[in-house]
Amino acid sequence: MGKQPMESASARWRSLLWAVAVVTAAATILLVLGWIARIPRPTSGSFAAEPRRFSRQWLRTPIERNPFLRPPAAGSAINSLAMTDGGRRGWAVGSDGTMLGTRDQGNSWQVQSRGTERLLAAMTFTSDGQRSWAVGSDGTILSTRDQGNSWQAWQGGATIRLHGGFFTSDGQRGWVVGHDGMILSTRDGGSSWQAQPSGTTKWLSDVTFTSDGQRGWAVGGDGTILGTRDGGDAWQAQPSGSRNWLAAATFTSDGQRGWVVGEHGTILSTRDGGNSWQAQQSGSTRRLSGVTFTGDGQRGWAVGFNGTILSTRDGGNSWQAQQSGTAKWLSAVTFASDGLRGWAVGFKGTILGTRDGGNSWQAQQSNTQSWLPAVTFSSDGQRGWAVGREGTILSTRDQGNSW
Repeated sequence: MGKQPMESASARWRSLLWAVAVVTAAATILLVLGWIARIPRPTSGSFAAEPRRFSRQWLRTPIERNPFLRPPAAGSAINSLAMTDGGRRGWAVGSDGTMLGTRDQGNSWQVQSRGTERLLAAMTFTSDGQRSWAVGSDGTILSTRDQGNSWQAWQGGATIRLHGGFFTSDGQRGWVVGHDGMILSTRDGGSSWQAQPSGTTKWLSDVTFTSDGQRGWAVGGDGTILGTRDGGDAWQAQPSGSRNWLAAATFTSDGQRGWVVGEHGTILSTRDGGNSWQAQQSGSTRRLSGVTFTGDGQRGWAVGFNGTILSTRDGGNSWQAQQSGTAKWLSAVTFASDGLRGWAVGFKGTILGTRDGGNSWQAQQSNTQSWLPAVTFSSDGQRGWAVGREGTILSTRDQGNSW
C-alpha cells in the first residue's frame, strides 16, 4: 500500500514531462513552419528568377494560394531587350512570340499582345520609344506605333529566320537580316518591306548603319561582310580575308572605323568604312560573340567562350586578355560612356562587372542559372537590365551591386 502513492506521483511526473515535450515539439514545429511560410519581400518585378532549390529564398517562398490571381509569367526564353526614355520604358522578346513591356524602369512587366507564336530573336526602337520592331523565325516582323500597346505583323510571305535589325532615328528607314543572305528594308516605318539583293546565301547575323541611313554593313557566315553606300539599294561584298563565322559588328559614328568579331578569336577592323579589312591579333582561339567600343574608337572590349574578355586601348592595334574569373561563355558586353564601368553576361546566369575599364572584373550575384544573352544599361550606368532563358529578366539600380 505504501508504494502506490509513490508510483502515482511517478506516473504524474512522466505525464507532465511528456506534456512538456509535446508542447515544446509543437512550438518548435510551429516556429519552423512560420519561418518557412513567411512572406518574402516583394521582388523587383513580376518575372523574378526562380530561386535555387533548397536555398533560403526557396524555403521562404510561401505555398501559392489563389493561383488565378498570379500575374501572367513568361516561361519562355527571352532573347533580346531594349530600353528607352532614360530606362523608363522597355521591351523584351523571346520564344513562342513572348513579348513583355515595362513603363516603370522594369519594376513591373506586362505581357503585350504579340500576334504571333514564332520565336522573336531581336528588336530595335526609335529614341522616343513610340515605334519599335521585333524580328524572328519564319520571316516574322512585328511593329508598333503606340509604345507596344498594339503590335501588327507584316504579311510579306517570307519564311526565312531573321536575326538582327537596325532603324534610323526617324523610324522610317530600317533593315533586317537573316538566313540565306536575306536582307529586307523599309522606307515607311515597317508598313511595307522589300527584299534587297545581297549577292550571298550565307547566314547574316548582324546589321548596322550610320545615322544618315546611307552607309551600312551586314556580317555573317564564312567571313561574309557586305557593305552599302546607298541605303541598301546595292550591296557589295567586302573582302574580309576570313572564312570564319562573324557574329557582331560595331562602327564609330563617322562610319569610318569598325570592328567585327567571330569564331576562332577572329577580330577584323577597318579604317576606311569597310573598303579594306585587316585581321587584328586577338591572341585567342575562342569564339567571340560580342564587341563594344567607346565613342572615340580607342577603347574596346570583346567577349566570348570560356570566359574570354579581350580589351584594347589603341583601336585594336593590340588586344590583351583580361582575367574574367570564369570559364562560362560570355555572350554580350556593354560599357558606360566613361569607358570605366562595364558589364558582361552569359551562360549559367553569369554577370561580371568592372569599374576600372576591365583591369579587374568581379562576379555579380544574379540569383539565376539561366543563360543571359543580352544586357543593357542606362547612359549614367546606374540602372541596368539583363534577360535570358525561362523568362528571366533581371534589373539593377546600383550599377550591378545587386540584381
